[in-house]
Amino acid sequence: VVYHWRIRHDGSSITQQRSSAADLRDRWTTKRMALASVEAHGSAEVTRVFRDRVLAGDLHRYLDEVPGCTDEWWGLLHAGVVELWGDRSLTHSGLTPAYRLVGWLVEQGRREDAAAVVTYLHEHDGPLPRVRTAAGPRVDVPVIDLSTVAPAALELRPEES
Repeated sequence: VVYHWRIRHDGSSITQQRSSAADLRDRWTTKRMALASVEAHGSAEVTRVFRDRVLAGDLHRYLDEVPGCTDEWWGLLHAGVVELWGDRSLTHSGLTPAYRLVGWLVEQGRREDAAAVVTYLHEHDGPLPRVRTAAGPRVDVPVIDLSTVAPAALELRPEES
């Protein structure tokens, strides 16, 4: 057993404390350790798949905490995302389209835009709206200026459109 999940009514469960700086520091430590272990294996392909499909697996739970987060927590989130995915953007990850966008905004240090997208997600049921463009289908988020966002952060994969 690696994790034993508990949700307590008083909010004292470690899984309910993602907005604490201590929790985020610990999470980055475990992600660094896991990535180092995979990199030690020596396969570039395994490392790429791990970084894209596994390492980002629970990141959406942390991205959900951006609205209302402290400056310290935001700094830790931004620094960790840049450290772990800076050379290979979260736009390549297995996160859903909405969280790939939020992850890209975090990479870019765009706190207000990231918070606006997360708030929009929480206020609307279902996936983000989609639109078809000449370049292909992409998400549509009316709460930020999409002309300032990299196309890769908005695009949908064939199985998502």
